[in-house]
Amino acid sequence: MAETTQYTFDLAEVATKLVKAQGLHEGFWTLGFEITVTVGTFGTSPSDAKPGAMMQVAKVHIRQSDAQPDVPYVVDAATVNPRPKGKQERPSRSRSTEATASRKVKR
Repeated sequence: MAETTQYTFDLAEVATKLVKAQGLHEGFWTLGFEITVTVGTFGTSPSDAKPGAMMQVAKVHIRQSDAQPDVPYVVDAATVNPRPKGKQERPSRSRSTEATASRKVKR
């Protein structure tokens, strides 16, 4: 049997995995991308050089939406990652920069 060397995810699957990874249980979340664009002269040789652009996906993020848009990469956290029965809502875990900077590292 051949070894699997590639896995493919659609955009909704990626959004779902990120919602679960962040422990989100409510709200609609939209998948987004931070894209950088570089312009320049491109070609296989100097005589073939032409103006062009290169795009890179720099980061992937999820953003909370007020309402569910009619797009396939918006997920409802309550549906894809329901809160476990008997668990109460906990405040979000946000780290302040000061608290992180003041932690001492034990060696």
